[in-house]
Amino acid sequence: MLLDRYVPKHVRRRRAPALSAFAVVVGGVFIVVAPGAPAWGSDTTWAIQPSTGTDGQTRVSLRYEIDAGSDVSDSVVVTNFSDHTSRFAVYASDGTITEDGSFDLISDEQSSRDGGAWIEIGPAADSQVRPEGGLFLTVPAKSAVAVPVQIDVPVDATPGDHPAGIVAELAEVQGEDVEFATRVGVRVHLRVLGDIVAELTPQIDAVSWAAGFNPFAPGRVRIDYRLLNNGNVRLGATGEVQVAGPLGIGVADAEIATREILPGETYAQSVELHILPLLLGFGLVEVNASAVGTDSLPGDPSPVSVDFIVWSVPWPQMALALVTGATVLGALRLIRRQRRRFELRVEAAVVEAQRRTAEEPLRDEATPRVAVPTESAK
Repeated sequence: MLLDRYVPKHVRRRRAPALSAFAVVVGGVFIVVAPGAPAWGSDTTWAIQPSTGTDGQTRVSLRYEIDAGSDVSDSVVVTNFSDHTSRFAVYASDGTITEDGSFDLISDEQSSRDGGAWIEIGPAADSQVRPEGGLFLTVPAKSAVAVPVQIDVPVDATPGDHPAGIVAELAEVQGEDVEFATRVGVRVHLRVLGDIVAELTPQIDAVSWAAGFNPFAPGRVRIDYRLLNNGNVRLGATGEVQVAGPLGIGVADAEIATREILPGETYAQSVELHILPLLLGFGLVEVNASAVGTDSLPGDPSPVSVDFIVWSVPWPQMALALVTGATVLGALRLIRRQRRRFELRVEAAVVEAQRRTAEEPLRDEATPRVAVPTESAK
């Protein structure tokens, strides 16, 4: 059961996405309070859910495996929990997956071309045809109204999943015009019988390397990749992203998981790993396709991987090495220079000493000799 609130027209807010409601449709109750909504509208709540199944069990979605060209009838129940009569727009649309991986419906500007186009809503009591498709439904206070749903599968419908949903939006309360603020809905799982293809392909968009300022710390590798569902059924995915240096040195890895990718759609993700700057890194993205929820797949799909290479040039380490090398070379040059100066001084001192030694005999020869008389000469 999903609850919601509305915002009056003069409160200009963009429509809150339906993904919130669909993301928790299997979890029970969901309540959205629109920020800034005035008090007079704050107690308007409603829900839409599948009618009770033929076995008397409560359902959280409409689920059918059906042949092309066949049809099925069902119904949903719109409940007004408010103290006043409310008017809702009830319609079907194609399903899609948002960037954060949640289920949503295509925007109002887009026309349904798949499962949503196969669903006819109504007629129901106190309802009028909605020009864009579906109907406007008036529900008294504290009441619930069953709305018939007819699903007609085209003869040329392809096998596989055709996701859709049925939503209820607040259209008018007590004569006040309102801008649709949110929508709540029931998911419709339609699988056309036939050959099922479960094929998931990983694709690398970009790989970048960023070295940290700390030359002694690992750098960071960012891997941008996408998963393409080339099959015809929705798929989940688990896997791993791994990067290692030459000869497998310095392995870094991370687990990845994607809850749901619809047929023909792509889901983009990014992973960051910390690796040592070993100049060149070798990596891969490996994924295993899996069934979503209670879905079934023909056999177990084999893992699929894609390789990539990243240059992890250790710029900080190289800068540190250059600075260290320059410092060492400068110190060695200074030591050599000082040693050379010392050697030159020593050589000069030796030359000076040799010169003085050579000059001493000359001085002795140039000195006059004076005869000193002895006692015998007297």
